[in-house]
Amino acid sequence: AAALEAQAVAARTYALHTMEQNKGKFYDVSNSTDHQVYSGVSGESQATTNAVNKTKGVVMLYDQRPINALFHSDGGGYTEDSVNVWGSDVPYLKGVKDFSTGTSTSNWTVTTSRQALESKLNAASKGVGKLKSIQLTPLGKPGQQTSDRGVSGRIKSATFIGTSGKTTVDGDALRSILGLKSTLFDFYVNHNPAKGTGKAYHSFTGKNDTVYIKGHGWGHGLGMSQWGAAEMAKRANPGDINYYQTILRHYYSGITLKKMY
Repeated sequence: AAALEAQAVAARTYALHTMEQNKGKFYDVSNSTDHQVYSGVSGESQATTNAVNKTKGVVMLYDQRPINALFHSDGGGYTEDSVNVWGSDVPYLKGVKDFSTGTSTSNWTVTTSRQALESKLNAASKGVGKLKSIQLTPLGKPGQQTSDRGVSGRIKSATFIGTSGKTTVDGDALRSILGLKSTLFDFYVNHNPAKGTGKAYHSFTGKNDTVYIKGHGWGHGLGMSQWGAAEMAKRANPGDINYYQTILRHYYSGITLKKMY
């Protein structure tokens, strides 16, 4: 219940924030992934209705304004600073520890080949010929930002070196090109991470290279992790009827909660 209550406040706050941004448009909020997915009454349940009613009118504020209360499916162990995803530093969207344990979302592996990787880069006008190596800081423990990775370890950029030159691809574009769940991942060329030490391998042999991509989380990694909120909710004391506030204050830095109606 606490996770659904946190989601209700986040959704309400996001809607109010977006309504302010779209004052001059013909609509306030769309029901797609552009804003918030809503499948109509058929997508509702008694549990979600209870969460909405329990938190009626409660909104997250920063500097007395409704925040851009972004959320995503799974933080993969750590959420990200907005500056490393959008380029703008939003004070309440900072990377924090995530408690997600979703079996298919927290950890995932994609297996492909060098040739397939080259084809996808070519299709995105990022081709460099036959791949030789990838310049990318190996994925380490979260909390230590590098020039090409954010505070969570999410890729800000990676450089592909091939026989016809090199190209640098930003994290979001790379996620889209490869069709991945998040930008929190690394490459393991010819070394299956499930069987090895976990060390990343970024060099190709030029033969029948197998490329393993091991990643974590699902979504952009900003704001509240829905699976992380669900895991936090399991830890609430039975008598804590407002634990949803603890969840929100964890994922959104420096916010205040106010009942506006």
